Amino acid sequence: MALANQIIVGLTIGAVAEAVTLCEKAGANPKKMIKALSGGWADSKILQTHGKRMIDKDFTPKGRTSVHLKDMNNILECANSYNTHLPISNLVKEMYKTLVENRNWVAKSYFQ
Repeated sequence: MALANQIIVGLTIGAVAEAVTLCEKAGANPKKMIKALSGGWADSKILQTHGKRMIDKDFTPKGRTSVHLKDMNNILECANSYNTHLPISNLVKEMYKTLVENRNWVAKSYFQ
């Protein structure tokens, strides 16, 4: 159950980041996007909390990237033991791996 939770959390954070980025690049107000999605299928605690932080450019660490990487590695190890391929989880794992390997990388550069 914990691994399933981490799949959803890890992938949803990425989806929120891309939605906020697209709104900003397209000249749409991402705060209005979050409000419009509130209560609908795309709404989530991650959208509401992480989305606001992303919009406010608050990239102060709230957790350790290495823990997320460990979780993604555990997810993929478990999937492999059942001969199951999780391509999106693998992509997210590679992104976390890049973050961990490049400790000087600034998260906000992703949104520029």
